[in-house]
Amino acid sequence: VGVPIVYDCFREADQERCVWTPFEHINGASIDRTDKMNNPLHAIESFIRVANTLHVCHQQGVIHRALTPACIIIPRGQQPPYEPFILHFDFARVPGQETRVEPIKQAPEYVVYMSPEVQRNQHDATPRSDQYSLGMIMCKVLFKKTCGSPDEVRSATRGQSRLVQCVAMIIARMIEEVPANRYSDLREVVVELQNCRTKFGA
Repeated sequence: VGVPIVYDCFREADQERCVWTPFEHINGASIDRTDKMNNPLHAIESFIRVANTLHVCHQQGVIHRALTPACIIIPRGQQPPYEPFILHFDFARVPGQETRVEPIKQAPEYVVYMSPEVQRNQHDATPRSDQYSLGMIMCKVLFKKTCGSPDEVRSATRGQSRLVQCVAMIIARMIEEVPANRYSDLREVVVELQNCRTKFGA
């Protein structure tokens, strides 16, 4: 699907019952800390890959639940189009199954990307919760700031290219407070991003 999935299941507590899963070391930087994303087109192409992969995970019943920029790594040495890695699925859960839900860290750098419903109750995570988190990450990468509301996203587009303005409208819907007002799934987000790229990415 374009993005290798890397599972990080390391936990300090309860080591006797913890499942330790080794994973390949990735020499790279998080998506918000690499100059490779300074080109909006490269950033949008990377987010298309990430959204598509998360959608595949959702189809299999897996919700990431704790997506932040640090979970998306751009390997060093790659040339565009970039192939991001998604990390830290140790907080993931499978809806409808008896899955032990690990508590998500409540530090400010985590909470800002956490959907409102997950902040209220971490058991209420749905695929649209991941969609919210991804939208917040996209805002951080494209506008170099966190966006507290859809209105903030729209105001951040002043002076931006038509490509970025197009994507901003997508982000604004992704981070709607009410989950039902977001896109139905991330495949729909992928299609919308591809449309922006086709219209304004030349």
